[in-house]
Amino acid sequence: MGITIATTTGELDALAARWDAFAVSSPHASRPLFSLVLHTLGDRGRPHVLFIEEAGRDPILVVARVERRPFRVKAGYRTLLSARARWLVVVAGGVVGAESAEDHRRVLRALSACLRRGDADILQLSKVPLDSPLHRAAAQASRSAPQKHHLSDLSEGFDALVARKSKRTRLRVRKRLQRLGDAGAKLAVRRVGADDEEADVVRILDAITSHSYQRGIGVGFADDDLHRAFIRWAIAGDPYRIWLLSIDGTPVAHLSGLLHARTFHLFDTAFDGAHAEDEPGSILLTRVLQELADDPQVDAFDYGYGDALYKQQMSDESWDETDLLFFAARPRALTLKLLNAGAAAMAALGKRVLGGERVAALRRRERAQAANPAGRA
Repeated sequence: MGITIATTTGELDALAARWDAFAVSSPHASRPLFSLVLHTLGDRGRPHVLFIEEAGRDPILVVARVERRPFRVKAGYRTLLSARARWLVVVAGGVVGAESAEDHRRVLRALSACLRRGDADILQLSKVPLDSPLHRAAAQASRSAPQKHHLSDLSEGFDALVARKSKRTRLRVRKRLQRLGDAGAKLAVRRVGADDEEADVVRILDAITSHSYQRGIGVGFADDDLHRAFIRWAIAGDPYRIWLLSIDGTPVAHLSGLLHARTFHLFDTAFDGAHAEDEPGSILLTRVLQELADDPQVDAFDYGYGDALYKQQMSDESWDETDLLFFAARPRALTLKLLNAGAAAMAALGKRVLGGERVAALRRRERAQAANPAGRA
């Protein structure tokens, strides 16, 4: 067995043709997005892409990078402890071409060797579906709390998508589209494109997100190098797309994501909490689903990670995913492993004591407080 590891941009470029020959279903493992993210990380990240080859079979691609970022012990959305760490991060869907159980064990052996060499303190396999071959092979890994991943089938058009939903959801969808159609100048949806300026789009998205719960919990759009690069992609007409919903000419909701392998992958969405009663986020999502379902180049809408109610209502299928963590056999990394295990045990105990519904209610309250920290009406 031979293993080639690309750890510089030059080595990545040399492997570009071989990488592009793989059928990569995850946008995160695609060479354009991986390269873009790597560029925006600067000196905080470097590539660590593996090609695993063995005579008589097709090669296996492992799309990963080494990142310098904190290891955080969290309770809900609150960070209890933060420590510096080097992460070897295999991106979501980053193991490509592995088929058998032995293939996945071979991948884990190669990645474990990287930890033993001291390439990183922590190995993270990102968003691995539960009961997948990779998940079963990683029996000794520490696991984050599972998250739902939802998907809508758009291949038969928007009407077929809506027809599969509950009567209550169908009624809501019709009302949202009716409001959008009847509102005239009051409600309007448009897609960012060639006539937009980067600075203007940044200002609009930042203004919307600053009044949303996403900003309060540290997720969603931020004025950083990565999101600015996405905006430039959208303006140039690349697969990244951004939609805005305005009320009386003022943008109050946005939705953005990447079209890859005939699936649109939702990356960011937010709405101004002051307009919650107008349902701007739901109306915008409905309109985007309608547009994408009518696009012959799109077969599915991937909602990403999380189990929000709107995802449950509109998706056709879902599955559970988790991050798998391995820690290097060195004092610092083993200390982080103990802290991680302690935090996981405390979280599990809290769920058992409080119950799942109460934990969910507390998280909803945290999100509401994050969206309205000063009690804005």
